Amino acid sequence: PIYSCGEAEGRPYLVMQFMGGLSLDRALRASPGGLALEEAVRVATEAARGLEAAHRHGIIHHDVKPGSVLVDVDGNVRIGDFGLAEALRDDSPADDSEDARWITPYYVSCERVLTGREDYRGDIYSFGATVYHLLSGRPPFEGKDSGEIAWARTKGVLPVAPSEIRSEIPGALSDYVLRLLAP
Repeated sequence: PIYSCGEAEGRPYLVMQFMGGLSLDRALRASPGGLALEEAVRVATEAARGLEAAHRHGIIHHDVKPGSVLVDVDGNVRIGDFGLAEALRDDSPADDSEDARWITPYYVSCERVLTGREDYRGDIYSFGATVYHLLSGRPPFEGKDSGEIAWARTKGVLPVAPSEIRSEIPGALSDYVLRLLAP
């Protein structure tokens, strides 16, 4: 929850719940082959519920990634970085240099790469890329630099199925994740 917000010394701030656990990017560094299957599914389910609640209230996150999914010391999952979402919600055009700051190449949606804009479906895509990483231990697209990584998803080719990377991942779950990543 957000407890307070305001501006101090010309900079906006949010006061939110302290999350004493890890963000998923830190958990992935500790488990380079991906999270245990049950844990990945549990975390993904809770994160999906959080995104669904945000979307019901008209909030688009715009930067869903393992680093914005937080787990407290009791294992509860929360989506963070909604301050960024609010900064990107207005419809005023942003210049390319400013827009590029907000792109996380491993998780950005095709629409965001191609047009600089996205709706809630961009969050679904980024969520799919995050779940792919949780299951497989690697992001769905890789490359030699951030531009190549971001543009890889615009070619209409899906990544290798998570079940081909880890045989214990059920085919139905693997197919579901690939549907989330469909351009």
